[in-house]
Formats: sequence, C-alpha cells, structure tokens
Amino acid sequence: MKKIKRFLKKVDPVVFALIAVLAVGTVALGQLLTIPEITEPTATAPVVANQTIPEPTEPVFIEEQPALSVPEETFIIPIDTTDPIITTKFFEATYDNADELTKMIDIHVDATTGNVASALSRGTGFACERGTAVTGIAPISGIVDSVVDDATGRQVITLVTADENKVILMDLTDIKVTEGESVIQGQAMGMATNVHVEVIRNGVHVNPERLIGEVFK
Repeated sequence: MKKIKRFLKKVDPVVFALIAVLAVGTVALGQLLTIPEITEPTATAPVVANQTIPEPTEPVFIEEQPALSVPEETFIIPIDTTDPIITTKFFEATYDNADELTKMIDIHVDATTGNVASALSRGTGFACERGTAVTGIAPISGIVDSVVDDATGRQVITLVTADENKVILMDLTDIKVTEGESVIQGQAMGMATNVHVEVIRNGVHVNPERLIGEVFK
C-alpha cells in the first residue's frame, strides 16, 4: 500500500488525470457494448370462461315455389242464353253489304235526355230476343275495376282479367257487382235487353265475336 502511495506521489498530475479518464471511458464503453437481448412478446389468446365452440350447422335449402298459373278460360257470350242473337257488330273496314254496315253502328238512347246517340261500334251487342230481358254474365273471370255511368247515362262495368286485359259490359241495369269485387266466368252482372261488350287487349279494341270459344289471353 505504501508503495502505491509513493508511486502516486511520483506520477505527474496530468498523467494521473489521463489515466483516470481512460479508466472511466473503458468502463462506459463496456456498458455500451453490453446490449441486453430484446425478446418479442408472446401473443396469447384471451381466456374466456366457459367458452363453447358452436357446432357447424347444415345449410338450409329453401324449396323454390312454382309460379302461380292462370287457369285458361274460353271467352263466352255475355248473356245467359243458349240462343243469342247479335244486335251490333264490331266495326271493321271491310263489309259485304249495307246490312252489316248498319249493324256496325252502335245506337243507344240517352237515359237522361232520351236522345238517340250513335257511333261506330267498338264492340258487339248480344240479346236473347229483341225486347226480352236477359241476365248479363261475365264472359271471363276478373276483377271489377269500375262501375260508372258513361256520357249517355249507360251503366258501364269494366273487368280487368288476370292478363291485365279489359272487358267492358254496357247497357245493364240492376247491377249485381261492386267495384273491387272478384267475379268468375258466368257470374250474373245485371239485367238487360241487350248487352254490349267491348274487349281491349294490349290497349287495342278487338272484335269480341271472334273471341267466342277461344282461349282468352
């Protein structure tokens, strides 16, 4: 110990300071070079008490429903008789004689004024016997779209079919159906001595006489 003290007394203070600085720097450098190993955190799944895993379910197949079919009906005359006569014909540009042309004129009496009105017929008139009352019936099934009086005072029933075509019945009295009512083919619609029927298919008037006995679409 005494030797060290004597050695230190002989050492120049400047050299002593340099030695101290070197010693401190060596210790600091050693600490810098010693880098602790960095470990990545281990991800752990959260623990849920009483956790149950649902069992896979079988796929549910919904059976496709078949499209509703519209029953086919053949167009029938709009009066309840087996021996009808045609009083008014559907106007067409071609005709054979003056009698047919006369039948293509729809003539009716204004129920309010009593005036006689006429126009080219856009439908067909049916009767049992002239002047004989007859029951007017639905020539096809449908829904009653309206029951109104036209400009001449005639009561007009408009049916809309499943195919959205229109069947118009005129000249009926004692109306037996109401707006919005579903009617079936042959159902009584009212009373008349003559039933005028018009058919509008795809927005165009067609000849009802040509439809009798045909599948109506």
